[in-house]
Amino acid sequence: MNWRKYTDILIGNLLITFCYACITVPNHIINGGVTSFSMVTARLLDVQTVYLVNVVTLLLLGLCYIGLGKEYFFGTIFSCVCYLALFNVFSKIGFTVHLPKIASVLLSAAGVGAGYFMCLHAKATTVGFDVLALIFHKKWDKLNVAWTMGAINLAVMLYGGFTFGILAVIYGAVFVGVQSIVLNELQKYDSKKEKGDSWKG
Repeated sequence: MNWRKYTDILIGNLLITFCYACITVPNHIINGGVTSFSMVTARLLDVQTVYLVNVVTLLLLGLCYIGLGKEYFFGTIFSCVCYLALFNVFSKIGFTVHLPKIASVLLSAAGVGAGYFMCLHAKATTVGFDVLALIFHKKWDKLNVAWTMGAINLAVMLYGGFTFGILAVIYGAVFVGVQSIVLNELQKYDSKKEKGDSWKG
């Protein structure tokens, strides 16, 4: 078993679920991901956010198998278990980080971007809308994964804007921008590092 792969996936999900459950959800920060989509839909349907997160996550897991194949699917299975377990644990604990709004946005966006990178680098999705971005990238390889994720997240935020208002969308846009930049820069750095190692070899 490739322990490094699964360690990276675990750490990535720790970062993501902590930021979502302990910062974005309690501070009502819309970031365009599955959690934000679930937060908005939960208000409309009058159900708990955590239940919708579980349902949407499982649906995306099915899309991962169909659209990305077994290589990503097996890593994603582990990622899915980590995400669901950790999000539920952090939600039940009830620990929250309360900072000024913009600080909460910047901190959680950077953490989520780094978490996404660790999972994608390990050939796994976070069972979020990164599944859709990777499927689009597989079909049209010129599409940048980080920016495609950003576009999907912005679309989700517009959906959320009807519930949370314009100010929430503005904060969300900042979140998506920072998250996309962090993910894109880490992927660029990793790509350069791999090319350098290949040249040395």
